[in-house]
Amino acid sequence: MATVKTLTINQTAELLGISVSKIYADIKKGIITPQKDSGGKFILEIEDIKAVYGDFNT
Repeated sequence: MATVKTLTINQTAELLGISVSKIYADIKKGIITPQKDSGGKFILEIEDIKAVYGDFNT
């Protein structure tokens, strides 16, 4: 089974129970930096998510 290393912004919000707009606000403030996947969608590295929002069960 492959290890997931990134999540979309929507997946991150759902997993953490926070709003998508909170994540976008943090991106705007430079608190967390998204990457773009091959389809052009913003994705977040799981390690970055844990560093900013704390640990969570994956």
